[in-house]
Amino acid sequence: MPQVTYQYRFYGLRISSAIELPSVECAEESDTVRDVTIRFGKVPDTLPVANVRHERFESADGVLLVRNPGAVRYLVTGGRHIVVEPLKNVTNRKLTAFLLGSAFGALLHQRGLFPLHACAVRVGDGCVAFVGQSTAGKSTLAAYLSKSGLPLVADDICCLAVNPGKQPTVVPGTGVLKLGPDTARNLNIPITSETPLGLRKKNLVPAERKAESTQLPLNAIYQLEWTDATGISIKPADDAIQVIAGNTYRRAYMSGMEQQARHFRNCAHILRTTPVFRLQRRRDFDLFPHILTKLQDHWTIHQRSETRRAA
Repeated sequence: MPQVTYQYRFYGLRISSAIELPSVECAEESDTVRDVTIRFGKVPDTLPVANVRHERFESADGVLLVRNPGAVRYLVTGGRHIVVEPLKNVTNRKLTAFLLGSAFGALLHQRGLFPLHACAVRVGDGCVAFVGQSTAGKSTLAAYLSKSGLPLVADDICCLAVNPGKQPTVVPGTGVLKLGPDTARNLNIPITSETPLGLRKKNLVPAERKAESTQLPLNAIYQLEWTDATGISIKPADDAIQVIAGNTYRRAYMSGMEQQARHFRNCAHILRTTPVFRLQRRRDFDLFPHILTKLQDHWTIHQRSETRRAA
């Protein structure tokens, strides 16, 4: 019996998958050409030849083996193929969590794209991205902004196309947010399913509003940080290059795939073209309306400043 396949389109790619991706909308594609195929199959426990060997991954030029020990293995090759081998009775949602995270991060690196560990929302004709540590509240803020009318462009992996002489652009992702139960409850977002991620449980939730598939210029990056101080602070980042390089998604993958030089050039280009700020606020859901107002004021002031500079 032929294997059931699902058709998707995100990160600008036409994707044929043997794995159903929960909460991700299927694409209505009439042609049979696919940029990426995802299938079940045998995946080796180790690569015959590898430049880097790690407990969680092994990498060589154009090939990356991703392991969730005892659960599942992924083999990502040439930026075009992902083979998945479950090692035990792993739920489809857990397969998806690692597939859309580590495996796709490797695939985007292989395709010459720049995966930033960030969320992004559309603002006007462009978008802004939010980076920060895993508990910095990136997805929470993106979910609130989406509910407030700013379409979600990306969550977790913000896929950048970086080309010489041009403003970096963001290629919209899956339109799905990864939210914890408490976050979803506080934002009044209905939960229909749960996906265990690491030691926490998060939920795959479609964004209230999501951007169309058109690439959007990246107009600013905000590093999210917690503070005990009152008020909301937005200041230029004095270590912007570290913010960009340090928030590259799965940066360790690149050393084995011989991509360090390109990564350095891309970081330098983003630094020249995109302002980077630090946004500090307290851990308080009641602050969200004030954060939105502060951000809107900051975007307006920054855009006026850029307009005057270009005149």
